[in-house]
Amino acid sequence: MKLLLLVPLALVALAGPAPAKGPSGGELHGGGLDAPIVIGFGEGTPGGDRLIEDVGFFDATFGQIPTRMLDDAPTTDLGPKLTLTWTVPGPTGVDDVIVQDVYPYAEGGPVTYTEPGQPFFGVERTVGGWFRSPARLVDALQELGLPDEGALSGTGDGGRTRWAPIGASLAAVVLLGGGLALFGRRRREVAPAAG
Repeated sequence: MKLLLLVPLALVALAGPAPAKGPSGGELHGGGLDAPIVIGFGEGTPGGDRLIEDVGFFDATFGQIPTRMLDDAPTTDLGPKLTLTWTVPGPTGVDDVIVQDVYPYAEGGPVTYTEPGQPFFGVERTVGGWFRSPARLVDALQELGLPDEGALSGTGDGGRTRWAPIGASLAAVVLLGGGLALFGRRRREVAPAAG
C-alpha cells in the first residue's frame, strides 16, 4: 500500500515545476495614447488577475470549458482600437508574445479580439476569437492612464465613422457622373449628321 502512494509522489517530483501559465506583463498601444500604458501585472499580482480575466486572456489563449467567448463578432460600433501585447514566459525560458485587440468603448460594453493560432509554449496555439469584457475593464484601464473616448480617437466623436459627409460625397460623385453622361448623350443627338 505504501508503495502505491509513493509512486505518484515520485512522478510529481520528477516532473519538476510547471511553467507559469499567465502573462508576466503587458503594454497597451494605440492612437490617442501619449505613450504605451505599461501593465505591470502578472498572475498572482493583486489586481493583475482581474485585468487578465477581464480581457478574456485565458479563454482566448487556452480555451476554457465552458467558454465565455462570443459565438459571433460584434456588429455594433466598436469605437477606437488599442493593441494589448502580453509577454508570456515560456517553459524553456524564452518569452512568447500574445496580442489582443481591445475596444474599450464599444457599444454595449468593451470587447477584445484575439487572433487564433498565435504560438506560445513552443507547441501551443491561441484559440482566439471575440470576448465581451465586463464594464469594469474601462475603469481599470482608466486608472492606468487610458483617456476618455473622444481623446483616445482624437476626433472628439469617439472614433465613430461620420456617414453623413461620406454619403454626401458619394451622392455628389453619382450626380456629377450622371450629369456628364447626360451631357455627352445630348451632344451626340444634337450634332449634325456627316454629309
